Amino acid sequence: MRRFLSVAKAKCLDCAKYCWNCGNCLNKNSLICKESCGAVQPVESETVKSFPSHLLNNDEYDIDYKNLKFKFLELQNQVHPDRFQTKDKIWQEYAQQQSKILLKAYHTLKDPYSRSVYLLHSIGINPKDKSDNVVFLSEIMGYWEELDEVKEDKELEELLEKVYRMIKDTVEGISRAFKNKDYPQVEKKTVELKYWYSLRDQILNR
Repeated sequence: MRRFLSVAKAKCLDCAKYCWNCGNCLNKNSLICKESCGAVQPVESETVKSFPSHLLNNDEYDIDYKNLKFKFLELQNQVHPDRFQTKDKIWQEYAQQQSKILLKAYHTLKDPYSRSVYLLHSIGINPKDKSDNVVFLSEIMGYWEELDEVKEDKELEELLEKVYRMIKDTVEGISRAFKNKDYPQVEKKTVELKYWYSLRDQILNR
């Protein structure tokens, strides 16, 4: 193993990482050693922090959901544990790790709220748990009061439609703020989206 690594490092000093099995030079987001031994790579602590980067072509908020799903399925197929049933246990363990983190990345990115939180974290911003916008809090409170007064299914459906429109408007606001690099506004809208999600879930559970 050490011989492989020393040879690889001698050939490529700019590698982001090296294959644990054969020492081949790999880029940062390599899940497997494609060009050499085919070994699944372990999930490193750095990868855990930036795991969705495997599925993002860039750091933009707006994504193509079909492309996201296609890329997820493509990568998931490469590292699925069933592909390595005849390999050593360590290969299977690494495959399970990579498969698990890919699934987590996919679910993080396909949801507008968690995607925004991830992108904010990537630039060092931790969104607040609660809004301090009095106007918004008054607005959301009005919706909760309306929910308390709902008695018929039709009224509930109409309220849900209004909430979905508010969610759509908020997501569009997050998108505009990201494009303008207005990160305080991104954070503000992201926190508000969390409130709308909570109201939506409460309506759906009625």
